[in-house]
Amino acid sequence: MYFPVDDYKTAQLLSIIVELLIFCAEHHSYQFRVHMIKHEILRKVLYLLRSRHSFLALCAIRFLRKLVNLKDDTYNRHIANGNHLKAVCDAFFANGEKYNLFNSAIIELFEFIRVEDIRILATNFVECHYNSGFQDITYVQTFQKLKDQFDHRPTSLLNTEERHGEDGDPFSTLAKQRRCRRDNASLDEEEERWFEKDDDDSDSGSGNITPPFQASPTREEAGDAEPMFSLSLPKSIGRKGMLISDIRVR
Repeated sequence: MYFPVDDYKTAQLLSIIVELLIFCAEHHSYQFRVHMIKHEILRKVLYLLRSRHSFLALCAIRFLRKLVNLKDDTYNRHIANGNHLKAVCDAFFANGEKYNLFNSAIIELFEFIRVEDIRILATNFVECHYNSGFQDITYVQTFQKLKDQFDHRPTSLLNTEERHGEDGDPFSTLAKQRRCRRDNASLDEEEERWFEKDDDDSDSGSGNITPPFQASPTREEAGDAEPMFSLSLPKSIGRKGMLISDIRVR
């Protein structure tokens, strides 16, 4: 998603494209997850943070915010392993001391990571980006609180998080196992309810059981019945030449 000219028309077109990507991430989770990781869409979108148009840079932040909001470990590992937070941190310091919407959007992103305790992203931020200048920011406590959460986290828990699945796997092994256990449990419950219902029906109506269908008549019984259709086939026309008009209804 390289834009050679950073004019208003191109920026507006790119902002619409990013909005479509946000919609796809929300409503087409599996297909978009695979496509985004395969084609490095996040890296290309975060390149738009360099635009001089603030609304386009905000669209890029909103796209990242949507991915983080999904709380999907696949997205979080992709962000951490690709070091995509670096582009956000660089844009934050490039904005300078301006207290504007762009500054607030980035702070809100890290505040969401802290409040929701998204440990993969919090660990990546503290280990790779905190000492690049965030330790000197005191007008908000978001970054310092992220550092405190990381320091008070047990070492064994950090080692467990580092042994997560690979970045390109849309469904980790642990997620598959949990889903299989949940599906099997739900199937067992449904089977038990079905058998219980079947037992209740047989107990309540053991004397009067209505067959679900009536038996077909015997050949002797059907021999006296008048057929509903009669087929007259002209001698001059073979079987393949039969017409619908030759079927006569009595």
